[in-house]
Amino acid sequence: MPDDLLRRAVGANTLHVLPNGGNAGSRARMLLNASSWRQQLHAAVPSAQRIGLWSDGGVEVLWTKRDGASGVGTPCVGCSPLYAVVGGRPFFVWPTSERPRRVALDDDGAVGTSCTLRTLSERPRVLMAEGLLASAELSAIQRAGASRLQRSSTDWSLVAALGRLFGPRQPAHRTSRSAWLHVSDEASSSSSAASASSSDAALVQAAARRVASLARLSVAHSEPMQVVHYNTSEYYYYHLDNPDVGGGGGGGGG
Repeated sequence: MPDDLLRRAVGANTLHVLPNGGNAGSRARMLLNASSWRQQLHAAVPSAQRIGLWSDGGVEVLWTKRDGASGVGTPCVGCSPLYAVVGGRPFFVWPTSERPRRVALDDDGAVGTSCTLRTLSERPRVLMAEGLLASAELSAIQRAGASRLQRSSTDWSLVAALGRLFGPRQPAHRTSRSAWLHVSDEASSSSSAASASSSDAALVQAAARRVASLARLSVAHSEPMQVVHYNTSEYYYYHLDNPDVGGGGGGGGG
């Protein structure tokens, strides 16, 4: 009996599918048929218990399980190709695209649930998210960091060793001030803060959730936000963030 799930999902009897994060030039492109799309997918990935088909906007359109269950997620008529993702959302990789497109985010913040994703480079893969955070959230991040600013440090192993022996050293090559915002710290302090600080804490949390959603990570597995302040005469000299490259490096960002 013909399977109508594919037609319900994309409005067609055939569908081109690419690997997770692939691009149009991928040699692994598959053509699925309405009558056999589930068998085709599980034959291509025999070890997969679940395979989802995602749009380049970050929405799961169709899914199938090895036990025979399958269903339509969010229909996307005319969407092609879709991207085959083994497992759930945390494993979805944003594909490159010739055109900017709106992408879906799981978020309950004030800005909304999408942003514009633009491809700057395919190799290396560089994507730019436009409109991800609101100006109110950016201002809240600045205010939350302002009261915590301290002289920026550089996490080189030698500097760290000297600091343990002789006390912390202020690096001459970096004169900025920095603050790290841990979302959990914001949440725990908001109840005892003034109303304005509580409002800022909520905005910082919303921004952190949206960034984590774009990266397909949980906030718990994300780095804290860094606020860096430079006066007109302050600087950070040329440096390498990876200490294993060129015999030097520096951590701390900014």
